[in-house]
Amino acid sequence: MDYFIIGRVGRSFGLNGEFRVHLFTDFFELFENIEFVYLSPQTENIKPMRYLILARRWLSGKLLLKLQNIETKEKVKDIVNQFIYLPEEELKVLPENKRYLVKLKGMKVVDIKSGVIGVIDDYYNFSGNTCIEINRGTRKSIFPYNKEFIVGLDKQKRILKTDYPLELIEQL
Repeated sequence: MDYFIIGRVGRSFGLNGEFRVHLFTDFFELFENIEFVYLSPQTENIKPMRYLILARRWLSGKLLLKLQNIETKEKVKDIVNQFIYLPEEELKVLPENKRYLVKLKGMKVVDIKSGVIGVIDDYYNFSGNTCIEINRGTRKSIFPYNKEFIVGLDKQKRILKTDYPLELIEQL
């Protein structure tokens, strides 16, 4: 079975085993109907453990999960930073303008004013602010990945179209 990374376990929230989730997608509806998630500490040769979702809720734009057999803050510490997976066949087909962040890797970034910026090497979630690392040939730069700057996404050609301020492109 093939698995797909959708997030990472964050810090504990409270004392009853609830924890924050660092999502690797901007399609939050993904979590509305799933019953199980799979956790693994590594991204290669994974053998993820399956967990039943007992509760999910949103708090200040952050997803909080509570899983079966994770009842305390101490048990959350055992799974912090593990990757959250879903079997590939359970992934929802995303709308045209949405993308699983892991699938952004390798996409060309083309700005409507500046032309080709580079290729996406990685992505990061800094306290709810998603950023992409763009390899610009001679250097790598971190750019915000949000609705304000994303103009389009061509999944077939693997091109992310942006409208970043010229000052931002020149400074980075």
